[in-house]
Amino acid sequence: MQNISGYSIISFYVTFILVAGKYIADFVCMDKKLIIELDGSQHLENENVEYDKERTEYLLKSGYKVVRIFNNDISKNINGVLGYILQEYTKL
Repeated sequence: MQNISGYSIISFYVTFILVAGKYIADFVCMDKKLIIELDGSQHLENENVEYDKERTEYLLKSGYKVVRIFNNDISKNINGVLGYILQEYTKL
C-alpha cells in the first residue's frame, strides 16, 4: 500500500490523522472536510459495524463527509480508489 499522507493527490492535499471528539480519522482533506477511512476486514464484524455507524454519524454531525475504502480495494485497484476519492472530493 502506498503512503498518501502529506502528498498532493490529484490536486488536493491529504493530511494524516484527524482527531474529532473521541474519534480518530485516518486521513482528512480539511478544505472540503472530507474524511477518508481505510478499513480492514475487521470492520465487517458485527460489533465494529455498529461502532463505525456511530462514529460516522458523529463525524457527519460535525460537518464531515466520510468515505470508507477497504484495504483490499487499495491493493487491487489503487487508480480506481484515487478516482473514487477525487469524485467524492469534487462533489463537495
